[in-house]
Amino acid sequence: MSRESAEDTLRISFKCPVCSELIEIKVSKASIDSTPAGVLTLPILHEHESFGPHLIVISIDSNGFVRSGYLYRHLIKVSRGEMLELQRKLGEQLMQCTSDAHQLVFSSKFDPVKDIDRIIEIFKFKYREEIFMTIIGRMVSLRILERERKMLSKYRGLKSLIDKIIIPLLKKIKVNARCYLGLGDTVEILSSNFSLEFILGFIDGILMKIKETAKMDYRVIPESLNPPLIRICEVGAATS
Repeated sequence: MSRESAEDTLRISFKCPVCSELIEIKVSKASIDSTPAGVLTLPILHEHESFGPHLIVISIDSNGFVRSGYLYRHLIKVSRGEMLELQRKLGEQLMQCTSDAHQLVFSSKFDPVKDIDRIIEIFKFKYREEIFMTIIGRMVSLRILERERKMLSKYRGLKSLIDKIIIPLLKKIKVNARCYLGLGDTVEILSSNFSLEFILGFIDGILMKIKETAKMDYRVIPESLNPPLIRICEVGAATS
């Protein structure tokens, strides 16, 4: 992934998670800065000769780095006009969901550890699961770290990030995880009541805080579904 910034816009390029083609978009800095937690989640319509049109969803931080990208599963084999309309509606839902998640998770009504199930239940009535799970996961870890700032002082590099911060915080929300044997940059999920999308968002929230405090930027990459393996990669480093 590369990026090129102008005075008011960010020019962002990233590999499509569906067809692997390089996509370039322009995003205004103001639109990112105005979002809760400084992450803008966007639906993008991508057309490809072999794969056909598909709608993907990406999250961009204030520096123009793509923090996540995935296919919106429910939009398959529809006309371009229908795709554009669904893209518009999904964009509105994503913006509203991010605002709702920030307001709810950061309110005094809920405990970010004890009340996760209640928070998820509230969102199930309003949004599709693939829309809100990553957003909720990110907001929950940001909220936990807001009140447990000392956790971040344990950062001494990638190994300490995983062993001393990511795994203990996952265990706080009753996700059983460990560093995957033989791979020091990979987290293995042994058991969890939460979806992989939620866990990816949760870890990404931690990485955002590390970037803010330690000035080191990492991204989260799902490596395997069975067993669930999540790789933590420094931005700019090779991922293959």
